[in-house]
Amino acid sequence: MAGFFAALKLKELNPELKKIIYVLPYTSIIDQNYNDIRDLYIADENVKNNEYHYIMKHHHLSNYEKDRDDEIYNAADYQTFMENWESGVIVTTFVQFLETAVGARNKMLKKFYALKDSIVLMDEVQAVNIKYFELLNYVFDKLSEDLNCHIIIMTATKPLFFPKAFELLDNYEDYFHMFNRTQIVCKLDEDMTLEGFCDYFGENIGDKSYMIVVNTINQSLKLYNLINKMLKSNNEYGHQLYYLSTNLIPKHRVERIATVKDKLDHKEKVILVTTQVVEAGVNLDFDEVYRDIAPLDSIIQCAGRCNRNNRGFIGNVNLIKMVGEDGRTFGEKIYGLDTINVVDEILGPYEKVEEKDYLQLINEYYKKISDIKSQQPSKNFIKSIQEMNFDENDKWEVGHFSLIEENRGYLDVFIEYDEKAENLLKEYKNCYEIQDINERQKKLIPIRKEMQQYFISMPEKYWRTLDKFTVTPEYEILYIPRSGIGSYYDDMTGYKREEDDSMFFF
Repeated sequence: MAGFFAALKLKELNPELKKIIYVLPYTSIIDQNYNDIRDLYIADENVKNNEYHYIMKHHHLSNYEKDRDDEIYNAADYQTFMENWESGVIVTTFVQFLETAVGARNKMLKKFYALKDSIVLMDEVQAVNIKYFELLNYVFDKLSEDLNCHIIIMTATKPLFFPKAFELLDNYEDYFHMFNRTQIVCKLDEDMTLEGFCDYFGENIGDKSYMIVVNTINQSLKLYNLINKMLKSNNEYGHQLYYLSTNLIPKHRVERIATVKDKLDHKEKVILVTTQVVEAGVNLDFDEVYRDIAPLDSIIQCAGRCNRNNRGFIGNVNLIKMVGEDGRTFGEKIYGLDTINVVDEILGPYEKVEEKDYLQLINEYYKKISDIKSQQPSKNFIKSIQEMNFDENDKWEVGHFSLIEENRGYLDVFIEYDEKAENLLKEYKNCYEIQDINERQKKLIPIRKEMQQYFISMPEKYWRTLDKFTVTPEYEILYIPRSGIGSYYDDMTGYKREEDDSMFFF
């Protein structure tokens, strides 16, 4: 909340600034931050009765909330109001913000005007792909110069790519040295198979809560099953095992995070096997963390889930190196060998690094990364912006900019998990029988948003065998019907994958 209060103070000092745009990397953490801010606003009855004028969230899963006290807008009005960013405070995603500032799609551009005279609060900026940092710096410069935007950047892993930025705290280094809640324990001298790690973990398990973060879904599923088998034969401390990744439908991910948080708050012994989905903004506090080798900023983000509340001890963030059957690390398959080698080079010589020394590591890491990571994609898009290049045949034209890399061969699949999902599909199909286009759209908006809670993305080798739900003769949705849930979907781990899918991650 400190960043948001800084934005409010800046707005108070500069009356010409009209709105605050709070930008976060993942939809999974928007609700948590949005609800905290919303609670402050609706304490005022005047705000509560006209809420959407004051605060609103916008991402692809946002939907009209019927239980809110705002009586001014129906679902269709709400959609227009939201997509135009009419509210005083907008909580949104990197995708919505950057593809509005850079892109050329009408759906995005209709809110471009809202960037003028605004405060942009960019949280967890390091989550942007490093190849776009030069572009991001260019966008920040132009928004500040031409549209009177004020940009506040928030990150625990200070990337050195914003030369005009200055610290709000003159003595910010003192704050890094003030906290010493965690330490990175480097165990990089030995490659571990999944089975080898499970044995190692079993030998060192204690009366604590643990989070184990790995790099691919396939890796996480295999590790979860190995640890589950281990705990069935020996669970001395009564650990409860949980799983979290995008292999679960969004509805279950939200529920899983809430369940694990409640268990941890009640001091129960939890083991969570997860992927990068847990790194930014998820408010969980474990006694100890294991992290498969990854970029340093990702490792430090994981450290933020260890002894988060400074409970009087130094929590270990154990950095290990897991390898697949081919002998390659899972980290290099996702992030590239160069990045993993930089992390190995920096942390390899250490046995332990305490939190008070993380800033020094971060600076060293970004200096080395900037030497090996090309900014050419940024340069190409900057040139297209400057030359107003809208040639659709050019891969670097402005309209081709997207933060989300295209996963070729991947499609969204609807999981008809429960009665609500089944009814949503029926209602969705019925909407297409409405002849009046405006009335049809009015009905579709809230249904489509609720349906998003039941979609997961799958590679071609899985969805080719799935059923199709016919909405109209020309429009079908890949789906797993309720009758097949037991065969295809597991409550704890999500979609049942039989084949190796090491490249499908998050």
